[in-house]
Amino acid sequence: MIMQVHKGIGTLIIAGLVLGFLAGCTARHSIPLMGESRDDTPEALTCSDALTMDTRQIPDDEFFRILNNSQTGDWLETCWKPLMVKALSEDRDIPIKHLGRAVHRFNTRETKEAFYMAAFQYFSKIVKGEGAYGSPQKQLLTQYLHLAIRDAPHKNDINLKKAMLVSARLDPDVYDRFFN
Repeated sequence: MIMQVHKGIGTLIIAGLVLGFLAGCTARHSIPLMGESRDDTPEALTCSDALTMDTRQIPDDEFFRILNNSQTGDWLETCWKPLMVKALSEDRDIPIKHLGRAVHRFNTRETKEAFYMAAFQYFSKIVKGEGAYGSPQKQLLTQYLHLAIRDAPHKNDINLKKAMLVSARLDPDVYDRFFN
C-alpha cells in the first residue's frame, strides 16, 4: 500500500512538472484570436516588392528603411534610383536627405524629369521649414532655375512654373534676379 502511494505521488510530481513546463512554454506566447494566425505578422518589404507597389501605400518606416539600405553599391542603381523615380512620379513624400541626393544624382539628360520632381519636392520641404536654407541650397536653387529656364519650351512650362513658385517663396532676391 505504501508503495502504491509513493508511485502515485511520483506520478503526480512528474505530471505536475510536465504541466508546469508546458504552461511556462505557452505562457510566453499569446494565443491567436479566432481568425488570426502567427503568420499574419508582416514581413519586411524587399525592394522588388516596393517597386511593384504604389509607393504611397508603403508604410513610412518600411519605405525609409529600403531607401536607407539601398543607397550604396549595386543597390544604388538597381533599387534606390528606380524606387526614387517611382516615388517621385507617384508624388510620394520622401525624406529630405534622399531628395537632396536625388537632385544631385538625377541631374542628367536621361533623368531630367526625375530631377525636376526631386528639386521641386526638396525646395518645397525647405519652404515648409523641414530643412535649412543656406549657401549650398542657394547655389542649388540658382542651378535649378538656370536649368528650368533653359529647358522650358514656353513660359507656361510646368517645371518652370514650379521653379518660380519655390524660388519666390524661398528666396525673393534670387527670384527677382531671374524673373524681374
